[in-house]
Amino acid sequence: MREHWIKTNLVKLIKKIPHSKKNTWLLFLPPNEYHEMGLLFAKFLLLKNGFNVLYLGANVPLDSLQKISEIKEINNLLFFSVSNFSKINLIKNITFFRKYFKKTNKYLVSNSIDQNELLKKHQITLINDIQKFIKLIST
Repeated sequence: MREHWIKTNLVKLIKKIPHSKKNTWLLFLPPNEYHEMGLLFAKFLLLKNGFNVLYLGANVPLDSLQKISEIKEINNLLFFSVSNFSKINLIKNITFFRKYFKKTNKYLVSNSIDQNELLKKHQITLINDIQKFIKLIST
């Protein structure tokens, strides 16, 4: 119940923020990922810092992302991999993002991930705390 109240009020705050023409961020959760509260909070922070945000939500199929890559210029891609189910497909997802979002900065929010070499190889920045994210979008 408390989570619903927080989410509802966060959405109300987001609706009051004017949209910007600044760089575009694509926010989504890949297949089998449902931790939407953090993604919604990231949207709020990005909008407050003047960014344009394309928010897709939870459990987004990869083919939907492919279509977006073909029609919209995306400067930054932010996705979460928190659940064990989404971590199983992390390599597949990262390979997909590298193929379809070649010129896009990619950011992964995750906890306890031991894939640093994989992330470096595919030029994905790991965000493992909120301060790192705030610093990134405030510069």
